[in-house]
Amino acid sequence: MLEHLDKQIFMLVNSANSPFWDEVMYAISGRVIWIPLYLAILICIWFNNKKKFHVIIIFIALAAIFADQSSVHLFKNVFHRLRPCHDPELEGMV
Repeated sequence: MLEHLDKQIFMLVNSANSPFWDEVMYAISGRVIWIPLYLAILICIWFNNKKKFHVIIIFIALAAIFADQSSVHLFKNVFHRLRPCHDPELEGMV
């Protein structure tokens, strides 16, 4: 049931066929576009917490590693569900 609902929502969102939003989503899904944001965050942390900068960066890195590993090992490998965009049944529809 959840998988069917997931596919329906995916098809609804992707059926709009908007060239503008296709370009926007393609652009923001890349890695390079986020570099200025990350640099701005690092600069803000540096200016506001010069003494604790290294500690904060270490904790941010640990949080990112924990989030990545827990999402894979606690969810992805447990539920064994394909993302709708990787589902062979939906291939060619979006």
